[in-house]
Amino acid sequence: MLTADQIYNTFDFKLLKKILFGASAAVFLFILFDQATLFLSGASFAKKTAPTNVVKLEFLDEKTILVKYLSQFNDPGLFRKKTVSETGVVKKQSAVEALKDYRLKGVVLLDKPEAIFIDARDNKSMFVKEGDKIGDADVVKIGEGKVTLKYFEENTEMVLK
Repeated sequence: MLTADQIYNTFDFKLLKKILFGASAAVFLFILFDQATLFLSGASFAKKTAPTNVVKLEFLDEKTILVKYLSQFNDPGLFRKKTVSETGVVKKQSAVEALKDYRLKGVVLLDKPEAIFIDARDNKSMFVKEGDKIGDADVVKIGEGKVTLKYFEENTEMVLK
């Protein structure tokens, strides 16, 4: 097995330094020559205009980036399945038919009222507020023991049993 000293003694670091120095000098001279020819031909970076097909990048400050990032988590539909209307397929059916798999299980009346629904298809509970969606229906109003939903242009009311 080779030791570090043996590897160091067999490799010529002086030659490597010379090669790297020569390559760096060549790149520097190439850039210098390129700029000199641009200058002598009358062109310069200040006079160049960006091509029309180039998109200008917008650099945002840290606060704007953080606000945009955090706003994605405030979206109530971030972790839910896409609904029929979000996928672009509009399936006309009655509100009762569209909401048949959802059961109202509770209403919490605090500062911002919430309703508790159970999805009968997968037996999962959902907490929704006014303005949230249940399937393709919007939660319009949450009252004492009832929730008003709007499915397309049709309003329907679910009552706590």
